[in-house]
Amino acid sequence: MSEVTHPKLESSKEYRFSDLSVKKRRKMKSLGSILQAPPKTITPETLYLVGLVTVASFLQMGMFLGAVGMARKKYKVVPPKIDGDPKFNLVYRAHQNSVENYPIFLAGLWTAAIFFHQVPAAIFGVIYMVGRELYFRGYSAAAAKRGPGFIISSLTLLALFSLTALGAASTAYHAYAGHHYLKGLLSYIPVPFT
Repeated sequence: MSEVTHPKLESSKEYRFSDLSVKKRRKMKSLGSILQAPPKTITPETLYLVGLVTVASFLQMGMFLGAVGMARKKYKVVPPKIDGDPKFNLVYRAHQNSVENYPIFLAGLWTAAIFFHQVPAAIFGVIYMVGRELYFRGYSAAAAKRGPGFIISSLTLLALFSLTALGAASTAYHAYAGHHYLKGLLSYIPVPFT
């Protein structure tokens, strides 16, 4: 494991990963050595977590679709009509909004996994799905109740695209300068549980 030094930290008395004894360093890895951000290869082993999140999100979207079908029967809204009882409209709009955001979510999930790492991408993917569930249930009950789910899913999309931008910038910098600055930054973060 290569040690990255930072000029501002060399003279300070702050805790640094490099201050640990060699014995302790062997037990404790840095986040940069664990994540391999961005991954060196794209294989099933580097993407299986986001694959599982993608499958779970397919199932979630299917459940949202099923809820629209049940609402159609309950409120007697025959296809292709998309307008009817106000309660049907709430369920339908909750589903449509989820459909509109789904491609954005999938793009963010997969590009974050490819350019940054699958673990944080998968974690944010699960958080997004929880936000979407809260959004769907809230919006289906009343339009005013969609706020918490919307905020959670929107912030999660922002986090996914931030990971993508950070990883893509690191990859571009590596292509032109020969150094992964992201790996250097992450090497300052010790992970005690490894």
